[in-house]
Amino acid sequence: MHKIPISICILTKNCEHKIKYCLDRLNRFDDIVVLDTGSTDKTLDVIRSYENIRVFHQDGINHFGNARNRVTEYAKHDWILHVDSDEFLSQDLVDDLALRYENCMLQSDTVYMFHRQMFYRNKPLPPFDDWIKRLYNRKTTRWSSRAVHEVIIVRDAMKTVTIRKEIEHHFYDSVEQLIHKTQLYSSLFADQFYVEKNSSVFTMVIHGSFTFFKHYFLRGCVRYGYSGLVVSTCFALASFLKYAKLIERNQDHLPKNNKQYKNYSTRLATFCRKFFW
Repeated sequence: MHKIPISICILTKNCEHKIKYCLDRLNRFDDIVVLDTGSTDKTLDVIRSYENIRVFHQDGINHFGNARNRVTEYAKHDWILHVDSDEFLSQDLVDDLALRYENCMLQSDTVYMFHRQMFYRNKPLPPFDDWIKRLYNRKTTRWSSRAVHEVIIVRDAMKTVTIRKEIEHHFYDSVEQLIHKTQLYSSLFADQFYVEKNSSVFTMVIHGSFTFFKHYFLRGCVRYGYSGLVVSTCFALASFLKYAKLIERNQDHLPKNNKQYKNYSTRLATFCRKFFW
């Protein structure tokens, strides 16, 4: 069977328990490139047990957009498919990509997106409307320069095509992992948007509350018992912390006599007195 001439690009860090399952789904691809950002577990040992994988290194990661663009530079082919270390491609998706390439159906002015099915502790969660852009030609576009929530840039003359095949996203196995990622992503969000975005006590409470309501009730996590409750709560906490940290970043970078700084401080003090004292 011919290998698919699409380069798979992966960012890794301390993912020894999942990277094998990720890589096992990629054996039909001709080129797999890994950028490891400082693994201290057995991740690299697992990766090196595969013959067709090239590994590069970077100390830490504080800017996901730049890291994705960097690993793309090492790819052998112009067609790039980014896969996270906790994502497993379905066989249907692999077959579909092979067919599209063999029949010259991939167009360089198009970015392709797939559906992502989320799992917590190896159990499926409700089928969220989670469509992700991951396949593109590096001659025509690249990843945005965002530190977090990075996206593939779709320029004015380009198109987006949906491939209705699935990627399994086994994103967390414990509350501890959820909390760790919540801290990381909320800090990156605040670092990226301070001064540029405003926040308030009202904003962080509304965002956190609505995020819980959206996932637990509207998206059906209420039907998934313990897993649904934990995931909805942690998503709500992540949303709350993003805007709470944004308030603090803005306070730290505004002069003490600035009117906006005083408004932040006054609103935060009022909120604490009303709900906690």
